[in-house]
Amino acid sequence: MKFHQIIQSRRNEKGYSLREFARRLELSPGYLSRIESEKVPPPSEDKIKQIAQLLELDPDELLAAGNKVDSDVLALIKKEPVRLTKLLRESATFSTAIVLGLPEIQKTKNKDNRQK
Repeated sequence: MKFHQIIQSRRNEKGYSLREFARRLELSPGYLSRIESEKVPPPSEDKIKQIAQLLELDPDELLAAGNKVDSDVLALIKKEPVRLTKLLRESATFSTAIVLGLPEIQKTKNKDNRQK
């Protein structure tokens, strides 16, 4: 689903009128309407995060739908661009199960290190 479809659909599910939602976001209803009709590109990172919060959506997923990446992630990449670029390219070959299991692997490693 595209960014504009996600926010329009979820806004309707949550029962927000376009005007009410625009007011909560401190946007003009016309601008929000243009976003939802894909006449303008998605708004800024901060505004997308605010939309995600109001609509109870994952901000990283909504940013991705808007072809954006959280600035904290970009800052991490800029700190070690070569290493993280290699990691990202290598991880593209990982299965979803492996990627989703990484936090569990890290918890196990941390627990093992504490016991030593």
